[in-house]
Amino acid sequence: MKSIKVLLISIITICLSSLAHAETNIDRIFITAGGSGKWITVKIGFYNISSGTTEKIFSMGIDGNLENGDFHALRFDERSFRIPKEYSHESQPGRFFFAKYSINSGAFRNLYNYLDTKNQANIEAACNYMNNSEIIDKILSTKSINGARESFLTNQKANKSLTYLLDLCVKTSAKVYVVDVQNYLTALGYNVGKIDGKWGRKTELGLAKFQTDRGLDVSASVSSEMLRKMKADIANKETKLKKITDEPEYFNAAGKLIRPLKRISIAQKVKNRKTINAFKAWHTKGKPQESYGLMWDGGRISKFPGKTITLFEVYWNYNYVGKSWSYYPGIEKYFTNKNWNHDAEYGKTLANKIIDPNFQDFIVDVMFEKIKTKKTDGIMVDWWHNSHQSSSGYSKHQVRMARTAIAKKLRAKIGPDKIILGNVNWRKDTATVPYINGVFLELYKKPSKSTSNRLYNSQELRNMESLLNYYEEKLQAPKLIALEGWRKTKSVSNEDRNTPENRKMAKLLTAMSVVIPTNGYILYADNNNDTPDGDHAHLFYDFYNFDIGKPTSGYKKVKPGVGYKEHDKGFIAYNITGSSKKFKRKNGQEHTIEAKSGLFCKDVGAETEC
Repeated sequence: MKSIKVLLISIITICLSSLAHAETNIDRIFITAGGSGKWITVKIGFYNISSGTTEKIFSMGIDGNLENGDFHALRFDERSFRIPKEYSHESQPGRFFFAKYSINSGAFRNLYNYLDTKNQANIEAACNYMNNSEIIDKILSTKSINGARESFLTNQKANKSLTYLLDLCVKTSAKVYVVDVQNYLTALGYNVGKIDGKWGRKTELGLAKFQTDRGLDVSASVSSEMLRKMKADIANKETKLKKITDEPEYFNAAGKLIRPLKRISIAQKVKNRKTINAFKAWHTKGKPQESYGLMWDGGRISKFPGKTITLFEVYWNYNYVGKSWSYYPGIEKYFTNKNWNHDAEYGKTLANKIIDPNFQDFIVDVMFEKIKTKKTDGIMVDWWHNSHQSSSGYSKHQVRMARTAIAKKLRAKIGPDKIILGNVNWRKDTATVPYINGVFLELYKKPSKSTSNRLYNSQELRNMESLLNYYEEKLQAPKLIALEGWRKTKSVSNEDRNTPENRKMAKLLTAMSVVIPTNGYILYADNNNDTPDGDHAHLFYDFYNFDIGKPTSGYKKVKPGVGYKEHDKGFIAYNITGSSKKFKRKNGQEHTIEAKSGLFCKDVGAETEC
């Protein structure tokens, strides 16, 4: 059946205060909107009516997806300016889509530098004019558009996504890279020293000489308008701009020089660990990220705090059908037609060809690239054991061999320092411990659908202790062990998360995460089946901030199920047995720890407060 194209034409005059851009003056826009199938495009024409002419200055579009409910790109085409094939979208010659992906790939920078200064100025001015809540509201509330696309345009996602795109355009078009300033000044005959993308005294003197020669105010700041003046002066001179580095120096829209933060090494992050170290599994929004010593996410990751060990998840064993976060360009040839059959809440999943050596090389390259582009400390891999869904078509032996090959190849590619952390759940992995240096112990209770209403039993606690000891012995350095326990749930609320019995179990597991491993992390969270979607919700307990400094001893085993660790200013102990136990510290103090509990004690002078 042919799709019926709907063209909604609403020529709307929106008059706000004129945007007085030095190069482009906009005081009115006209809007048309078209739609075909699940797509909608809002087309904007920009005018300067006050100049006495009705000649259009510039045009651009805003593309949205009715099914997803959001705008996903700003569109430039022949109505905006000529776009040669080499700068066009791969499958749509003459069109370019501005979005985060085209910025990250360098495609927008290539197009922007191809454009003349007039069109560069038009893009910046248009985005600045549109980046206004009043303009955005008028677009989304236009009656003739709204009548046909009401559910889309009145959706909060549409407003939020449009605001995001316009803000991104303003920031990106106004950004001035130091390496470009150096290139242009050099082409104009000014000495800036080495073209290295780093702002220094020679570059500053070269800029001052350029400004003085042209009667401009001397300033150690470069605006996008000034960069365009340089480009215009170069005229027909051949100037090949250098590729920007992963963390370039640049001037922002306010003219402030932005330098990359000094990266903290993984070794230093481990050294900076606190007494108790909480971690965050996915869902990296919410509680200030600086509160966590370890966190990971996949696809939706934005920016992690510098002092936190950060990992990026790569979906190695299956692909979420139609979901961008599990799609890596080129992976489609490694899809099988087998439903991996993950839980319904996660959507349809197809098994990848994990036993294909070519796929193993492909996914390792993806992991390597993600570490580089996302600037993380390593990779997190889920389902890092042999017991995959039978519907995937692979035996346990095949999964084991695939995991081993991937881990070995990845370690060889990224070197010994980066983190490879796998979700092993309750299992003692023997295949990949020669290559991985972190594990996620996501300790579900069985049967999962009916165990939310209980705490861990004695056998499960003994298994936890055994797991912690096993991975402390077998993992490669720095031996990151992230222990996630699931609570007893009556209701999904912080009040229920902090009941006396949940609080006691959380303290026990926290104590175990501190005492047994060298570098343990803790999360006491909801059960996955507590809510229809979204996992790992939790309370950041006050005792996570308990501070007695660094460890001064290793794990001191009192007896099976009981142990403690000394610190600068106290100790932490755990007891998973069913009765109270006594133990004596090296300093002669004797302490009693209750059954199935954690003990947190701080030395205050000659006394110890617990």
